Amino acid sequence: MTLRGRLRWMVGCIVLVAALSVGREARAAIPTAQLELALDAAERGLAMDPNDPNLHETAGVLLHRLRRSGEALRHFRRARALAPLRFSPAYNEAMVLLDLHVFRDAIEPLTAALVMRPRDYMTLLGMAMAIWHQPHATAEEEL
Repeated sequence: MTLRGRLRWMVGCIVLVAALSVGREARAAIPTAQLELALDAAERGLAMDPNDPNLHETAGVLLHRLRRSGEALRHFRRARALAPLRFSPAYNEAMVLLDLHVFRDAIEPLTAALVMRPRDYMTLLGMAMAIWHQPHATAEEEL
């Protein structure tokens, strides 16, 4: 990697840290160009270490913010495969699925997240949403 490439990567990492560390309201105001720069840094990191669950999760967060949810899901699933005992990849996968209204598929990562943090309020809320949106049998169908 050239010096210019390394500098771009470092700037991207700084933007990435800033993007992930600010509050929700401030994150909404981060320009797409900065998110793209941060994503570029994460992708360069993945090119160097494709088995880093942190980089996969970071890429997933950025892709979801860029409304590229399918790609985000692939990264969250890869992060879960690489680090199955970590809470955040399962939680993030579930949140993307809930955002896409794929409630049935969200139950599995929500269950995995709840095994790790059984009292996490947002995960419990997500599970309630996923269950609520499941097809319900009517009284006649149950008979």
